[in-house]
Amino acid sequence: MNVINYAYLHLVLVHIPIVGLVFGILLLLAAMAKKSEEIKRVSLVVFVLIAVMTLPAYFTGEPAEDAVERLPGVAESIIDEHEESSLMALLSAELLGITALGGLLLLPRSKTISTWFLATQLVLSIGSGGLMANTANLGGKIRHTEIRSGLRPPPADDGRLAKTPQALERESKEGRARKDDKEDNDDD
Repeated sequence: MNVINYAYLHLVLVHIPIVGLVFGILLLLAAMAKKSEEIKRVSLVVFVLIAVMTLPAYFTGEPAEDAVERLPGVAESIIDEHEESSLMALLSAELLGITALGGLLLLPRSKTISTWFLATQLVLSIGSGGLMANTANLGGKIRHTEIRSGLRPPPADDGRLAKTPQALERESKEGRARKDDKEDNDDD
């Protein structure tokens, strides 16, 4: 019996709206620069598809959390931040998709798409992109400790890494005792 690996599925799906959004923004900018009605409409279709693809990316998040929350190095607080951010990213992507769909359905094929509508789509898409980028960054921190803030590289291996905590504590006490002895001798 095959069991769905939701963590893997989530990781695959979340990249589609992010990459698609970058593509959609570039397409919209090109359409505006070239004043091409066809490319404008294609960029709106891309935004609708992004809204659709954001749904499975979002809804595989909870089962993915269940799969990774007990793994070593996974912090619940980071998962919670990612989850909160993902809701905002989802809502912004859906707003972008709904307005794009509205533009496609309400504007007859022969009519040009207004500049104000395209500017609104551009602002919404860039805002959505920022929210998605933040969500992706937080999601990466769940398992990639190297991108967490405040992380310091490990010290050079001077043999201390192979020692037990008890041995390190003993060495520390011995070092303090030697320092105290030296200070006492210096006072004389």
